[in-house]
Amino acid sequence: MPNQSPGVIRLTIKVEGEAIATTTEIESVSIQNELDRIPYARIRINDGSPATAEFPISDSVDVEIGKEIEVLAGYQDEEESLFKGVILAHKLRAGSSGCSLTIEARHPAFKTSLQLKEKLFLEQKDSAIVETICGEYGLTPDIEATDVEFPQVVQYRATDWDFMLKRLNSNGQHLLCVAGGITAKAPDMSEEACLTLTFGENILDFDLEADARSQVKGVETIAWNSTTQELEKLEGADPGLPDLGDLVVDDLSGAAHETNQCIHMNSAPVEGQLQKLSDSFLTQSRMAKVRGRVRAQGNSLVVPGSCIELVDVGKHFTGTHYVKSVSHEIGNGDWNTNIEVGLDALNLFMEKEQLQDLPAISGLHLATVLQITEAPDDEARVQVNLPLINASDEGIWARMTSPDAGASDEDGKGRGIYFMPEVGDEVVVGFLGGDPRGAVVMGMLHNSKMPSPVEVDETNSTKGIYTRANLQLIFDDDKKIIELVTPENNRISMDEDQTQILIEDQNENSILLNADGITITSSKDLIFEVPGDMKVKVDGDLAETIGGKQKVECKGEISVTGKAAIKRTATGAIKDTSKADIKLTATGNVDIKATADAKMAGLNVNHTANAQFVAKGNAGAEVSTSAIAILKGSLVQIN
Repeated sequence: MPNQSPGVIRLTIKVEGEAIATTTEIESVSIQNELDRIPYARIRINDGSPATAEFPISDSVDVEIGKEIEVLAGYQDEEESLFKGVILAHKLRAGSSGCSLTIEARHPAFKTSLQLKEKLFLEQKDSAIVETICGEYGLTPDIEATDVEFPQVVQYRATDWDFMLKRLNSNGQHLLCVAGGITAKAPDMSEEACLTLTFGENILDFDLEADARSQVKGVETIAWNSTTQELEKLEGADPGLPDLGDLVVDDLSGAAHETNQCIHMNSAPVEGQLQKLSDSFLTQSRMAKVRGRVRAQGNSLVVPGSCIELVDVGKHFTGTHYVKSVSHEIGNGDWNTNIEVGLDALNLFMEKEQLQDLPAISGLHLATVLQITEAPDDEARVQVNLPLINASDEGIWARMTSPDAGASDEDGKGRGIYFMPEVGDEVVVGFLGGDPRGAVVMGMLHNSKMPSPVEVDETNSTKGIYTRANLQLIFDDDKKIIELVTPENNRISMDEDQTQILIEDQNENSILLNADGITITSSKDLIFEVPGDMKVKVDGDLAETIGGKQKVECKGEISVTGKAAIKRTATGAIKDTSKADIKLTATGNVDIKATADAKMAGLNVNHTANAQFVAKGNAGAEVSTSAIAILKGSLVQIN
């Protein structure tokens, strides 16, 4: 494009749209406009007189703080706006050299840099987040759309300006303040140069450098994926920038770097995020191949984010350059424009500040639990609200720490100690690597509203687990007791102080194990059901005392064997009943005695003696039948 032709400089300063008086003696005007910085202007005006002790311009309402000011400059009858902003400061100086008023003004975006803020953005892309913030300040946004949507993005103790800057830089974009708003886009070296500057013609001076240290071999972004439990590593794609002079990127990077630059990310990455970060950082490195400044006659065509053509500045530097900043110096009838080209190199010593895509969050933070189910992506997370960041009911999702967590060797299912907080609980939250997206619940807290279930004393002997329904596992270090207790006082107690183990329930049933043995107490029935064998071995005596009846039912055989005597005694009746046979067998004698009557009845009654058979009645004897009676023997003796 053609260059503007120098001529008579035209300078106009407007306040609230009205040009200030032409009689105003303007000493100098300095304007600075830079990518990712808020533009400012300083105007120095002759004002004040020692003789009158008056400062008419400073005292007038024409240049009051808070008013809108615009600086226009050009040549002959043409002029263009170089700056438009708000008056923020007045500085009066007086001395032997005279009196002056310096007015400082900044672009309306300055308001985004004044306060540290805390915000929470859910399910949004970075471009939408920046547009939302711009709208809060009445700034018109023109933001190049970004690709990645984040489930949650936290802004913590960061100004809106720094926050927007980090979010856009991580997408390879740069902020530029323009009249009435903010634009953001990635560098585009394919654009036509807006200005051609030639050394020996319209370049007043220049200072350019190429530094091999700025050209990394490559960029890798590495993150731990908690879902897959694997490292994710993505390498940045080369932006394919056109060559500048005879400098070859591979030659520069090869001279200083042997391996790729690694960027570590602590939070779980969102799909597409690692690639975008790697691409952005590699592009920044390539855009820093040549850096420096060029000073030329005043020109309003060149702005940050545009391209200029430099000619006859040496074979290394002749070519198209990307403009980072533009400053204008007007005074004493002259107008110079300083142009800075190339982006800053990756500052590896300031990784936390430069290589992270969000302002860091440090320390531990208090939060309350909002939700413990339906975590995104089915991850084991809880939703918490950090009131200092977002006082509303919105929250972020955080992972839970545990004394033990992992997979089971048996079936691949989870292993560990599982305690999930309740909704409304107060918790402590930390952030992995200071990344606001890497929230982790470190633990839970008691407070006066939700006090500890144990009253603390000097001995500090009682520890325990107390659930929401008052299920308790209590440890007493003093008495060396472990107790498991339910709300209805069902309990298991292992007590070394009393040297006993006690199991008891709310129905007054209990099992006591102590030095005297084992005592089983039942408030009603005592039932043993055993699908297999049941054996009872007693080295001493076995005594059974039954106040009522004893009933033994067996689907198979009942065998009672005693190495000595077996004695059964009852104050009432002893009754043996079988649906099959009942047999009494002894290797010695069988002696059945009754102090009262003894009766035996059956369909047929058979008595057989292998030797002699005797039946006696001390009071009498009777053998009778309603049928035929048969008495046989080799010899029958009667009386």
